[in-house]
Amino acid sequence: MTKQDNVIPIKGDLPFKTGGGGGGDMLEARVARLESDVEHIKKSIDEIKLDFRDAKKDISATTKKLAEIEPSLLGKIQATELSLSNKVKSVELSLSEKISTVDKRIDGTKVWFLSILVFSIAMPIIMFLLNLYLKK
Repeated sequence: MTKQDNVIPIKGDLPFKTGGGGGGDMLEARVARLESDVEHIKKSIDEIKLDFRDAKKDISATTKKLAEIEPSLLGKIQATELSLSNKVKSVELSLSEKISTVDKRIDGTKVWFLSILVFSIAMPIIMFLLNLYLKK
């Protein structure tokens, strides 16, 4: 029996793996698999580049179309603003005319009401004075 047969390794005494030997004959297969995967990655990147170029072309075409449409849209917006401004002005004029008409009617009503008030106060006084004059 040797010394090492009856020794139990402690956690710190466990041998370290240096990564140098695992795999053996499998190394060539693993490298071939990695090369295959790299080829797939390259193809995927090339497809992404093509898709990106197509997207850039689509964005460029859309930008050109928007640039062509922009003046007509601005013209329509300005025409709409002008139309709304004119409609608001006409509504303002109509309202101011109606308000002035109401003011005139209120003024006429005030004159009528004040006249009735003066006559209602003056009539008893006139009657009283007339009564005093007639009694003499």
